[in-house]
Amino acid sequence: MEKMKDKLQKLKAQLPYLPKTIKLIWQASRWWSVLWAALLLLGGILPVAVIYLVKPIIDNVAMLAGKGIGGVDMLLAPLAVLGLVVFLLPLSTGLLNLVRSIQAEKIQDNVKMQIHAKAVSLPLSFFETPHYHDMLYRANVDAISRPAALLENIGLFMQNFITLAGLLIIMIPLAWWLPIVLFIATLPALMIAFRFTLRFHAWRAKNTAGERKLRYFDHVLTDSEHASEMRLFGLGGFFTKRYWQQRAQIRSEYFFLLRSEFLAEAVSMVIGFLVLVFVMGWVLHETLMGRISIGLLSMFYIAFTQAQRVMRSLLGNISELYKNILFLENLFEFLAIKIPESKHGNEVLDNTPREIVFDKVGFHYPHSDKRALDNLSLTVQAGKTTAIVGTNGAGKSTLVKLLCKFYEPDSGEIRMNGTPLNRIATEDMHMTVLFQNYMRYHMSVKENIAFGNIKEDQKAIMAASKASGSHEFINRLEHGYDTMLGRWFGGAELSGGEWQRIALARAFMRDAKLIILDEPTSALDSWAEIDWLERFRALCMNKTALIITHRFTTARHADMIYVMDEGKVAECGTHEELLAIGGLYASSWHEQTKEFIR
Repeated sequence: MEKMKDKLQKLKAQLPYLPKTIKLIWQASRWWSVLWAALLLLGGILPVAVIYLVKPIIDNVAMLAGKGIGGVDMLLAPLAVLGLVVFLLPLSTGLLNLVRSIQAEKIQDNVKMQIHAKAVSLPLSFFETPHYHDMLYRANVDAISRPAALLENIGLFMQNFITLAGLLIIMIPLAWWLPIVLFIATLPALMIAFRFTLRFHAWRAKNTAGERKLRYFDHVLTDSEHASEMRLFGLGGFFTKRYWQQRAQIRSEYFFLLRSEFLAEAVSMVIGFLVLVFVMGWVLHETLMGRISIGLLSMFYIAFTQAQRVMRSLLGNISELYKNILFLENLFEFLAIKIPESKHGNEVLDNTPREIVFDKVGFHYPHSDKRALDNLSLTVQAGKTTAIVGTNGAGKSTLVKLLCKFYEPDSGEIRMNGTPLNRIATEDMHMTVLFQNYMRYHMSVKENIAFGNIKEDQKAIMAASKASGSHEFINRLEHGYDTMLGRWFGGAELSGGEWQRIALARAFMRDAKLIILDEPTSALDSWAEIDWLERFRALCMNKTALIITHRFTTARHADMIYVMDEGKVAECGTHEELLAIGGLYASSWHEQTKEFIR
């Protein structure tokens, strides 16, 4: 009893998703939905009309049997109507399939658009939690096709309901209890379908992480990004084994569900067959007693067997409707994610270089107890170049994320030209950034650079590429700036240093007052680094620059260097001052340069 109560409560909780989905369908394909409904009505009535026309034709044939062709004109009218109905039946089905296919495409496009809009509007913190990726996976994989499937289920349900209503109208004059017997016979199938739907949905939800692991293992085995290490370290067998172990677990659980459903359905089919035998026995008895004509017998047999088939389909439609509603919960759950209210204001700064002050800033990432920044205080002077150095995990990249307003500090304050960062409009910061994990877009060189400012200004693109030192090698490519990059679409593949220069050019596309570069020379050789530093000094005239780097050969050219350790500033000063102190910086400098001294 308690289980039944839980199921009813769950059903009650899921039902609101049905009107939401219908609204979504209507928004995506309004007039196609009107045409779809009209074709559904026609498709539901026509099968009943065919069965209804059988009785007068058979009765007239039985009456005319043995009388030759005389009176054959009595058959012409019903035969002509039957012929028209038989012609319209496949035509309406074909039109319905066409309309439904068009609707499905429009609905899927609309859903995908909403998923994309939600994904790009969410704060960065959402992308760093497994729960978000599970939600996105279920919305993208399970739910993307569900609105279109639900549309088809609703259509089949309506069509079958119309057909069933017509068949019951035909049968009721014979015996009022026939529809009741029909419903009782199909009730076990309905209960089985609902039970399996709930079990299947719970199983899919439980296996979301496992499905994502499968995708990851498949990606590692087939993507070019991992191809070198896979071959060098002989990892193919390991990842293949892990993939098929995970696949075998998921497959065995799914097969168990299918076997359970089949056995239960077999029982319901036996019940349905026994009911059919009972009803047909009664009808034959009535026919032999002369209470039912041959035409009525034929019509009833067709009507009852069709009614059983339609009833099973109808119950299957209800089951599928519920299944799709369950999975649509994943879509609406994702779309309903609340975006935290922005604390960012709209104060406008003047057109001068930016000064950045971190004043006792503390921060830890969501779902982590470790403090990434601990009471951090430092100043990035306006119009100067400041370098941040330190070991991995010292908090250098976290500092950049806070400055980009991807996260809010837990404590303390960040100010830009004296104004708290959360009161400044993002676009008014006039900032450009090269992230450590920069993107490699499998698109043209021109587009890769232009993304820094979303414009196709050839002069600006060329100026940015010259500033990054990429202009020369771009001109050596087959189609210059129109060359497609990356292997996904048959483009040219660049070296790591060349890709980094393209990313630098993208960062330089903005006429920014603040330039932030996270490991800008990590993929450059020493000659390329020296050449780029010369270009960078000229580019940063009268601008504020912040460089995050492990290379002290890069940091030494900064006007001020901060050494970070465990989320705090351990040392600060110029290159010469830090060497004179003889602390962390000096020790690391000597470690990095001793090979050259030898």
